[in-house]
Amino acid sequence: MRIFVNIFFILVSFYSNSQNAIPQSIKEDKELSKYVFNYINQYRDSIGVKPYIWSEFWYNSAKKWNNEVSYTGKWGHNLGLEWSSFTGQEMIVAVPILSENDNNFKFIADSALNQWLHSEYHISGIVSPRQENIGDIASIHYGNIQVSDVLLCKYAAISVNILTYTNYHIAYIIFHMGHYPSK
Repeated sequence: MRIFVNIFFILVSFYSNSQNAIPQSIKEDKELSKYVFNYINQYRDSIGVKPYIWSEFWYNSAKKWNNEVSYTGKWGHNLGLEWSSFTGQEMIVAVPILSENDNNFKFIADSALNQWLHSEYHISGIVSPRQENIGDIASIHYGNIQVSDVLLCKYAAISVNILTYTNYHIAYIIFHMGHYPSK
């Protein structure tokens, strides 16, 4: 419980200060990106869903948006003219790193997974079936909306940036995959 209270206060502090706070450094961490990706796949395997396959295409897409968010401070989903043609599904999350002891891969991956699993708008990206054959479709829930005939994806990737501020660190995690409406 203590960890959730701490995360809540860090997030409140982060969001209230994010408009003016400039990170001291931003570090892309591809090794951590792959760790979080594999952690998600371990969870998928534990619930009987086939894992996604890492894609450099989706990694570069996620990394590009993660850099945009990290360097401009404009937190949110793909916005702006360059992103108007983005198709696919995107999930983003910020994981506050509360202490140096928490600055480890498992803590970050577990925090991201739990935030996505507890979000009715993000859980579908974690638990939905994977494409096995070209043209595979399924119904996917995004919050209280069920979208029928979604073209499933087989490939995905995650980008993680570590933002260092004076008193704390935050991991920005962006997950891109190719779920598309089939119509």
